[in-house]
Amino acid sequence: MQHAGLPWAWRWLKPCRLFWRYLTINTRTLYLLLNRDRSTDIMMALQGHVPDFAVFGDDYDTPDGTAIRDYIHVTDLAAAHVQALKLLLEGHSGGAFNLGTGKGFSVQEILAAIATETGRHVPHVVKPRRSGDPTYLVADPSAARATLNFRPAHSDLATIIRTAWAWHNKAHPLKTGAPVRK
Repeated sequence: MQHAGLPWAWRWLKPCRLFWRYLTINTRTLYLLLNRDRSTDIMMALQGHVPDFAVFGDDYDTPDGTAIRDYIHVTDLAAAHVQALKLLLEGHSGGAFNLGTGKGFSVQEILAAIATETGRHVPHVVKPRRSGDPTYLVADPSAARATLNFRPAHSDLATIIRTAWAWHNKAHPLKTGAPVRK
């Protein structure tokens, strides 16, 4: 398949391939791998712009009953892409890579970490789990570590939450009259 707007890039990249698998990308904030970009929902609930955040399922076979996911900060994701492009430019043939930390956190652990970092409780409701949602979804980044020398430097929860909180405080300040739940 060729993209009509970038034929030169397609010809250049055709002999080499990179395949990425991202499990949970932390852009502005936490992306909880639920129906859509839940990162906005969780911080918007924290800021009083939406009434609560939905946790889908508390009956998983995990220590606290909520699903476990691997989270990666977008800065680390970008760094892996840059490293991969450098390798391609050096003649490497490419490969398939899972990008993540290799460590998972439950939804409840995420909510607790947000409370610790922000000093605010995320208003949330527990809803039934959705069909097909896996209990445990954590990357095996060993191929990325071996080939790309990939080592996430910004994907600890505290950093992810601090950067998300800073962005959302500027983009979506506390809604006037919204209760601050500590």
